[in-house]
Amino acid sequence: MAQKLISDNSPPEKWGNEPQAQPADQPAEKPVIQPGLSLAEALGEYLETRKWSEATRNTHGPTLGQLVDFAEQNHWPPVGQLNQRHLRQYMTYLSERPKWFGKRGVRDGVPQKISPGHYDTVYRRLRTFFYFLLHDEEIPQNWMLKVDRPKLPEPLKETITKAEIDRLMAVTDPSKARSTREHFHMTRDQAVFWFFIDTSARRSGLSTCQLEELDLDEGRITVEEKGSKERYLSFGRSAIKALRAYLVLRGKLHPWTGNLWVNEFGDPMGPNWVYQMIKRRSKQAGIKGLHPHLFRHTYITHMVESNVNQTMIEKMCGVTKIPKTYLTHIGWEQIRDTHRRFSPGDAYAREKRRGSRG
Repeated sequence: MAQKLISDNSPPEKWGNEPQAQPADQPAEKPVIQPGLSLAEALGEYLETRKWSEATRNTHGPTLGQLVDFAEQNHWPPVGQLNQRHLRQYMTYLSERPKWFGKRGVRDGVPQKISPGHYDTVYRRLRTFFYFLLHDEEIPQNWMLKVDRPKLPEPLKETITKAEIDRLMAVTDPSKARSTREHFHMTRDQAVFWFFIDTSARRSGLSTCQLEELDLDEGRITVEEKGSKERYLSFGRSAIKALRAYLVLRGKLHPWTGNLWVNEFGDPMGPNWVYQMIKRRSKQAGIKGLHPHLFRHTYITHMVESNVNQTMIEKMCGVTKIPKTYLTHIGWEQIRDTHRRFSPGDAYAREKRRGSRG
């Protein structure tokens, strides 16, 4: 159990001081329940107002719920009397606690702490929650802004190599199918891979595509992704060819659903089928760690390396800003070639040669 942080009888400005010990012959005083909105009540109102998908709600709810549990264990005051010191103490506790409690949290005898990435995720979710409280005038300012945000390393974004793409195409080659059912699965799965390779689609957008939104003559489709936002995705000739091959087989099934992706009986695919299919095919291809979002990383990295205008990439990917981690993926050859084109030293030498000729 977390260490007790504050007694409700202490004034806010003295928060953090050690409470005075009670004499042994006297029972400890019970904390006084103060009027005002509690964190649990505030969290309930916050979650009710969010227009989130079930998956998003299932990830944000527990994160904020841990803060509520911590506050209740330590008898925090109502929301209106919280300050940055409460939140700093919670974030300190979070950074020091094990990733998992019990044997699961120990590896080779060493307790495993929460990763910096998860810590930063918690920070951002709490900051958004306290912006909500500020908007509702429950707090005078967003106290999370006074809590230091962790500085995270910026590792290169993982991408899928060309050799790995070749292996995925090989295990979904319809010409190698041994039955009509397998031929349909291979054709569909290969179309999915081309869809991922040739667009910046997220898993949620691809898996819920509707047939009526697909226009292969124009080479585009409308998808709905995070925050119920719609955007266009464009296809190249190779992706269009793979999709046409799949649609020919799909049409023979006479499916009753408007979903683009169906099984061999014409039924719509479940919500997790894309993830499960990629895991299965990657195992067949001998590729470890492959997941749907890696295709998006690969797409953005390819566009950056191809010197596509950054504003255009942001528009194509449905983001307001390309993270720096994609920009650091520019390879050595590009750095070398760019430097040779714009080398200050070479420019100086050219000017000097021109001056000596004159």
